[in-house]
Amino acid sequence: MAERRNTARSDRPSASPASGVSAPPLSAVGASPFSESVAGSTITSPSAADDANDTLYPLISRVVAESAIGADFDQVGDGGDSDVEGGVADVLNNGLQCRVIHGGGAVLVRHAEREENDEVDLVESDEEEDLMQNASAPVVPAGSESIEGWSPPGPSESHVPYAPKPNTSAPATFAQVDNPARWTDSVYLPKYKGNEYLGHFTPAGATVLPVDASGKRQVNGWEAYYQKYEANEVDKANYARGNATKDDMFPPERKGRLDVNVLKKHGCTADVVKNKPLFFLQCLFPIINPAYSPIEGDGRMPFFTHCAAWTNSYAAPRQTGYGHAYKNTDAAEMLKFMGVPIRHGALDGKPSTLYYRWAKDDDRYSSLIDDSISMTRFRELKSNFKLNNNDHVAGRGTDGYDPCNKYDYMCQSLTHNMNYFTEKADDDVTVDETTWGHGGENGECGGRLKNKPFPKGGQTVMLFDISRRYPRLYYHRHSLRKNERPAGFNQEGPSEIKAIIDMAKNLVDDRASDEDLTFEVKQPDGSSKKFRSKRIWRRNPHITADNHFSGDHVMDYAGGLGFGLTVTTRRDRIMKDIKKYCHVDKLAAGSTAVMARSRQMRYQNPITFAKRVPASETTKAYTKTHVSFQSTGATNISGVNNLPSCELFVTQKSRGRGENKRNWGIEQNEGRLLYLNSYFGVDNDDHMIKNANIGVISWKYWHSPWWHFFAMGVVAAYDMYQECCDGGLDSAWAIPKKDRMSFSTFRQTLSEQMLTYDPRANEYLGDNAFRVSTQQPKRKRRKKSSSSVSSQGGGVSVESLKLAKSDRGRLCGDMEKIMSRVQSIVRKTGSGECYVCGSKTYYRCAGSDNAWLCMTKPGKKKEIDIGCALKYHSDDFFGLAKNDHKDVHGKTTNDWRPPTRREMMSNSQRVDGLLKSMEDSAAAE
Repeated sequence: MAERRNTARSDRPSASPASGVSAPPLSAVGASPFSESVAGSTITSPSAADDANDTLYPLISRVVAESAIGADFDQVGDGGDSDVEGGVADVLNNGLQCRVIHGGGAVLVRHAEREENDEVDLVESDEEEDLMQNASAPVVPAGSESIEGWSPPGPSESHVPYAPKPNTSAPATFAQVDNPARWTDSVYLPKYKGNEYLGHFTPAGATVLPVDASGKRQVNGWEAYYQKYEANEVDKANYARGNATKDDMFPPERKGRLDVNVLKKHGCTADVVKNKPLFFLQCLFPIINPAYSPIEGDGRMPFFTHCAAWTNSYAAPRQTGYGHAYKNTDAAEMLKFMGVPIRHGALDGKPSTLYYRWAKDDDRYSSLIDDSISMTRFRELKSNFKLNNNDHVAGRGTDGYDPCNKYDYMCQSLTHNMNYFTEKADDDVTVDETTWGHGGENGECGGRLKNKPFPKGGQTVMLFDISRRYPRLYYHRHSLRKNERPAGFNQEGPSEIKAIIDMAKNLVDDRASDEDLTFEVKQPDGSSKKFRSKRIWRRNPHITADNHFSGDHVMDYAGGLGFGLTVTTRRDRIMKDIKKYCHVDKLAAGSTAVMARSRQMRYQNPITFAKRVPASETTKAYTKTHVSFQSTGATNISGVNNLPSCELFVTQKSRGRGENKRNWGIEQNEGRLLYLNSYFGVDNDDHMIKNANIGVISWKYWHSPWWHFFAMGVVAAYDMYQECCDGGLDSAWAIPKKDRMSFSTFRQTLSEQMLTYDPRANEYLGDNAFRVSTQQPKRKRRKKSSSSVSSQGGGVSVESLKLAKSDRGRLCGDMEKIMSRVQSIVRKTGSGECYVCGSKTYYRCAGSDNAWLCMTKPGKKKEIDIGCALKYHSDDFFGLAKNDHKDVHGKTTNDWRPPTRREMMSNSQRVDGLLKSMEDSAAAE
């Protein structure tokens, strides 16, 4: 029987109704799926049964499900590492707060202290006068002339032209003011202290760097550009972004791609791309142990086999004759265990309502989940699940202790296997922290969080591609890191990005030896196995990060290695040599005059500083840049080897249509545009993880990051699917966008394949090495679809429907054929059990599979009743008959119960969906 989506659905962001219009901001975009803490989660009240028949034979009732949920809340620790409350996690300052995914790209919504919603401070153009045509008129931003009905905001009618304060040294006229940027006298105002003229300043406190004795505007190697910065020959030689320009910020050659040869070696075909999401997930999280893989050179790290081994080793010592005996699990069962939360989340479920999927008297009941794994077994695996062996790693308080070792293997296998399937990663990448939430104790791995969707949790710094949501590198954030920070990098963010850069440089061609790329990983038996990282960059990448990772020493380090870097810069980390010449002051809140000046200043020239650093014996030559400008607030973007030029221009934004259409310009420069188009990778991924809603309620803190990173792998698998559908890897794999699976459909199909997985199907390379496969006679080991295996006991599937609808099969489709079958039923001298209801009957169908079927009502009158015959030959009832419990679902008929009306309705919907997919496949063929 098919499961239903939760009736109480969480709010979802709606897509923007028109191109160019930003969707409304989300309140918690970038959150992990674990927004419900142990203390704060609520249980959705179950709906009442539709009729009395619904509660006749509940195998697991809502009461039992609620009891299981309550047990999760009541669980306590055993005194181990998971119980200890660690120090409060350091909090990211001025991080990216909110983002909306829009049309495959990303539209900025809010950026604390740097960028805010551009619509908030929009100037109604009909309330502004045209720019004053006088000597102080600014340079008109490039692109503004093409925006119909709009011009940059200028001084109001009440503006008073510049006049110096008497008896001061201020210039007599504005033309005499040192003003190479050509800022207008309405924004570049004088400042006095008594009768002392301090100079002219912008609304955010920037003033002009004076000319030195050589005739240049420079200080300690920093040269200022007030009109346009254009890279000279030295800067061009240091430039790290190849052929990228202002007009083509991200040329195609900078985009990464998967390794098509590796994909094909692992069995990727056009049919796999179209129909098997599980293929992409098992690429990242192998079901088999690659050590026994038939694929030559399979360099993946194992996952599900190791999960099963660690889980069994944790559970075994606890079996001392008390409680229920634990049955060892295997990779196939662990796959089903992890498929349950994916299925639940794909149907809009929350962790607090997970157990209702086993409650037969509830709308959220899922026969697919119930048939695959029992609730008791699921809870048993959740209780014993482990990703490491504490006996094989350093303990708390000893040298080498890693508080994140309980979930580190998940990140390690995900990033390593992702890179294994990569021919070339993006040359433009982003670094940011991903955040997981947990309301209980978090050890040294986390603590209280500020400005996040949940009050407590932990974070891991990640490096992602910007064109796809592919995780490349990671660095866990925890309280013990402060003791590991290298000299000169005493702040959290700079030390983290240095660690990421150190890892990234080894993955660039010709930067590290094979020995340097080799690392050891502890195995479940305590031994160590070596793996080798794959080189994924042909040249040094360009990295974008937010201001938490900023600092002059960070740019020096990245530049000396030949990397490119673009970061927003905190006020307290702006280079001291140029800080007083930059926009750094906060605007006076509530001041109408100041806000009007700041709106004008947004469309006036930015300040660009450049510093050329020559090569040394240990470092390469590099060019540092710093762009300071007025946006909704003072904004500073630093970089190294990142800009070929920088000047003011505007891009058009529109809203409405027809007579109500309104156009305006958004201030831009190359530094801002580069940052806005490349910093969002991790936030984008966090948004998808939140939508996936994969997780369970658990008092063990490390379950939260584990499910978080598992969801990250699901998102990466979906992007692998999308890249294959694009056809750039192999034209035979191309699928039009309108025919591709959405993320929701992808997760539903993926979870169904996980829950019905059977190695005997031999669908994926290496399945035939599992014991359950080798136990079969050789003639049965041929490759077949999982649906054919599921027809022997895995539930209603495409294959089981095909068999039932064969020439002399059971299902008839339309009523005319059904009645034809009913007429073929004849009375026999012997008796048998009705295939539908189990009652004794003397009637048998001669036209299909010789099914025994009731044809009379119980009682002495023996009135004709063809109800069982109609149900048996009806598509909608397939899978619900008593014999189906054995033949279709692989269970004994002793625990069969008559289906309720709700179950019959849900089963009908599921069968209709499978029949439609069969029709679509036939049409495609």
